Amino acid sequence: EVTNRQLLEFKTISTRIDARVEGLLLTGTGDGIDASQIIVVEQTAATGSIRVERCLGTIGGTSAAGEVFALVQVKSSGTAATYVVNCVAFDIIGTAGTEYGFFSDGVAGAWFYNCTAQNCDIGFANGDAAATAKNCCAQDCTDGFLGTGWAAASTNNCSDIASDAPGSNPQTGEVTFIDEVGNDFHLASSDTIALDKGADLSADADFSFSNDIDNETRIAPWDIGADKRTGLGLQARRFWAGFRR
Repeated sequence: EVTNRQLLEFKTISTRIDARVEGLLLTGTGDGIDASQIIVVEQTAATGSIRVERCLGTIGGTSAAGEVFALVQVKSSGTAATYVVNCVAFDIIGTAGTEYGFFSDGVAGAWFYNCTAQNCDIGFANGDAAATAKNCCAQDCTDGFLGTGWAAASTNNCSDIASDAPGSNPQTGEVTFIDEVGNDFHLASSDTIALDKGADLSADADFSFSNDIDNETRIAPWDIGADKRTGLGLQARRFWAGFRR
């Protein structure tokens, strides 16, 4: 858990960076004075990559005007790639208007693949660079996808706000989760918005993968968001137990 500031920060002045964070349950708390970003990527490397995969987190407390709340903030000036894959940000809200699930404001951009933002002031934000969003899901956010410079490769994103999801083949509507109130954001079998509506990224040119947040194999057709519904029930939901209310 982090109170203000950052829990994990990637920062380097070397020519190459290779780092990976995977499978963490993360919480943050703000005090109304300082920023609170759980994972911050701020590097100047020219080669390599940073991968944030299968993480789930929230930030509570009080936000501060002009200070960023975010599960993942990418503000790199280097050209090394940052991939954020199969992650969930939820309940990151406040009065400052700078509470983000996922935020890219570095010149290197970022790749957000199969991530879910629920009940955030801003689900996904693209600031100074052409970030890419594929198969990402924004629900119950004041603004699901902020920014007009999303990369042309962005595709198959969904939002419950009309004309909000960037890229090709956008989906609009209320996604049905198994237990949204209890913070279980696995897709329900009755869902018609994200279920089977994703793009297959198993051979993606920038970052290929074939699992979901539970490390289960995604099968065609892919779903939008961090979870691929498999029908395995409670066994597949153990990863989320730490955030059940």
